[in-house]
Amino acid sequence: MYDSIERDEWKQFVASRLSNDWLKLHMEQKERTAKRKYHHRISRKGYVRLEEELMEAMFEEEELDRSYLWKKAREGKNGEMAEEVAPVANDIDNLLAKKNKGELAISGSNDVLTMTLKTIVRAKTPM
Repeated sequence: MYDSIERDEWKQFVASRLSNDWLKLHMEQKERTAKRKYHHRISRKGYVRLEEELMEAMFEEEELDRSYLWKKAREGKNGEMAEEVAPVANDIDNLLAKKNKGELAISGSNDVLTMTLKTIVRAKTPM
């Protein structure tokens, strides 16, 4: 057992995870997760820390496009990408290039990520 966890705390935790309410919630989340098409690979880092890392690596103070962030969240540690994500990443790259050349108009929620996924993707935090 871990030194930082008391035995009573551990027993309470295990009991809470074996309750019917917890198991019901767990199954609901498991079903929801199974419906996802493109899984991220950022582990516990989360989007906020990933965005901070990417902003630090940028030379200029420019806005980070959320489609680029989405794409980076789906890359492995060595830059590899799952087969099902690669075509979407290519579409993002193509649309970002058009946007940067001024050939693509972005307005409101109709941004590169929305155009690529063909669905409105709502951000949980401002990007």
